[in-house]
Amino acid sequence: MTIGPVRLETEGRWPDDIIVWHVDTQGAPDELRPMLKILDATELQRSQRFSKPEDRACFIVTRSSLR
Repeated sequence: MTIGPVRLETEGRWPDDIIVWHVDTQGAPDELRPMLKILDATELQRSQRFSKPEDRACFIVTRSSLR
């Protein structure tokens, strides 16, 4: 699973202080356990509403990355 900032070459098109993050949501289930500790109770409840495991994983990775 890759999470991290990527600095884009701006070539004068936009400000130099914009950083784009790429979050790979295709990780193994074992990689999700540490991320669950970052989420609050509401987010944990929301994650359980997803019926597909891949959608649940995407939500967990995305929300924990935002925190």
